[in-house]
Amino acid sequence: MKKIKIGIIGLGYVGLPVSIAFSKKYKVVGYDINLARTTSLNNFIDSTQEISKIKLKTALRKNLSITNDIEKLRDCNIYIITVPTPINLDKTPDLSALLDATKSVGKILSRNERTKSFQFDIKNERVTAENIQDLFTKYNVPTDFDLLSIDIDFNDYWVWKSIVDYFPRVVIIEYNSSIPSHESKVVPYDPDYIWDGTNYFGASLLALNNLGSQKGYTLVGCDSNGINAFFCKTDLLDNYTLNSIDELYRSPQYGEIINGKHIGHPISNQKMLDI
Repeated sequence: MKKIKIGIIGLGYVGLPVSIAFSKKYKVVGYDINLARTTSLNNFIDSTQEISKIKLKTALRKNLSITNDIEKLRDCNIYIITVPTPINLDKTPDLSALLDATKSVGKILSRNERTKSFQFDIKNERVTAENIQDLFTKYNVPTDFDLLSIDIDFNDYWVWKSIVDYFPRVVIIEYNSSIPSHESKVVPYDPDYIWDGTNYFGASLLALNNLGSQKGYTLVGCDSNGINAFFCKTDLLDNYTLNSIDELYRSPQYGEIINGKHIGHPISNQKMLDI
């Protein structure tokens, strides 16, 4: 069997932690279009402060390489694209960076690889807890796959909970960092609710951690802005040093500032569920 070598395209606050996590077990090539970004990372400096200097240095001296040369991805056999998909004024995602990244990766693949093993298929669907598995079936998602990212601004917890027949190796999910790490809270499920821009959304890190544990996942980190939590299948974490949820939790580094401290989105009067 061919040895696994993973290419990560985009080394921002999602791509870099994912690269570090996978490099604990596999060879990883991290690629970013920004030369200044890759140069600083190769000098053990992460300007986003997602990864400490010692963790970056350890990864780079073991299984991780970081490059601005797309050709260095040519001998990878798994590709994960983690580029920004910002929201347009009409609330639709801007997929231009994603499409550009897929075209770049496609250029380095052989014709055989492009036709047999590497296909991009972007769909636009309304996702609910009731239909997520049907959508996976509809679009022939394999039972076991590499990466699932959940960021739907309200029902994230309930959608992940409803996925019972599919087993991604890594799950990235938005958490509500305005809730302290010792509280387990989640919004009531409402497939028709439209997020109002307040801190009434999603679930606390502890609630997601408990759900992940029930599903066979371990929390391995959070980004420094207090937005995304990273989970990995527990059976893939041989010899991995686990940190406590209090150590992994990151408070919000966005939104309103009160007494010199970010509090995240504006405070809502609506009550979340204790679970």
